[in-house]
Amino acid sequence: MVALRGAHGGYRLPGAPSEISVARIIRAMDGPVGMTECSTIPGLCSQEKGCTIRANWMRVNEIVLGVLQGITLEQLNRPVHGTVRVDAIGRRSRAAT
Repeated sequence: MVALRGAHGGYRLPGAPSEISVARIIRAMDGPVGMTECSTIPGLCSQEKGCTIRANWMRVNEIVLGVLQGITLEQLNRPVHGTVRVDAIGRRSRAAT
C-alpha cells in the first residue's frame, strides 16, 4: 500500500481488491498479525520457555491468520446475507492440521 498525504490523501492499493487479503492490509498497517506478541515474535517474554499456554496462543493465531488470508478486500466490501457460523471456522482449521 502507498500512503498519500494531504486533503485528498489516503491509501492506494497495490492491486485489485480481489487480489488483496485482509491479512495483507493488517500487516501493512500494523505489522505482524498476532493475538499476543509472543505468538508472532519469539523472545519477547521472559516467561516464554516455561509458558504452558504459548503453544495454544500460537495455534489460535494461526487459525485467525488463516481466516484473514482467506478473505479478500473485495469480499469484505460485500454484504453478508444470513448468519456466519463461527464454529465452522475452527472445524475447518482443525481438519486441515
